[in-house]
Amino acid sequence: MNNTPATETVISDALLVAGVTAWSYALGFAYRSSFVEYFGLPNYLATPSISAVLIAVAALAGTLLSYFAIANLIWTLAPHNNSAIAGAVRRVVALSLVMGLMMFPVLKERAIWVFVLVIVGVYAAFEFLFPLITQRGSSTYEAKLDAQNRLEIDVQSRGFGGLLHRTVGAGWVRVGLFAVLTIFLANMLGRTHAREQETFFVLEDAPDSVVVVMDGDVLVAANIDRSTKALKGSFSVRKLSDGKPWNLRHEKFGRLQPPPTTK
Repeated sequence: MNNTPATETVISDALLVAGVTAWSYALGFAYRSSFVEYFGLPNYLATPSISAVLIAVAALAGTLLSYFAIANLIWTLAPHNNSAIAGAVRRVVALSLVMGLMMFPVLKERAIWVFVLVIVGVYAAFEFLFPLITQRGSSTYEAKLDAQNRLEIDVQSRGFGGLLHRTVGAGWVRVGLFAVLTIFLANMLGRTHAREQETFFVLEDAPDSVVVVMDGDVLVAANIDRSTKALKGSFSVRKLSDGKPWNLRHEKFGRLQPPPTTK
């Protein structure tokens, strides 16, 4: 009896491991690059180390758990019958939830709410008003929505999205979209956490700088103006191998203003 696993299974498992590894490091880089860029540091200093990956995954997991608890409640309130109107409502709710997730780290800002509401409003107009123009031959409003939805499904099936579904399967398409969405979300979280951080490590011999990155034997500190609590956009890099110890202390500054080039 041949116990050798099928080639397809081995390839799928290998691709899965490689994909998860690449995704986790992409999360770490997305989170850390936006974090250091807020302090005026170049993103090549955002090395996706194991610690950076773990911080990004922890921040992302906390955000997803909080958001999904809210999203699940909202989704249960949406209509779940088979009518065309209910289907249109579900699509609008689904878009609203996806937009809310993408902007969740910055929803405290009023401008973001306006942006989300405009996008959802335009989409809702296409869902509920556009069929009145394109489906004049249908007798009832329900029939217009149903005919428009069938038309859009047919057009989408002949487009690139339909090709992806047929080639790799709907499940893998969803996995890919989830990966892209979480990387985008990690990037947003990194910048949000940088903006909201108030306590920093400070070098005893360089009190006008705050530590932004500590990786192994490398430390990167961003220079600040203490009087205005603003970042200057310059930084210094130190190594333990230089033979000079790092004497650090915690200090609460409050939120630091980004340098002009990163506003």
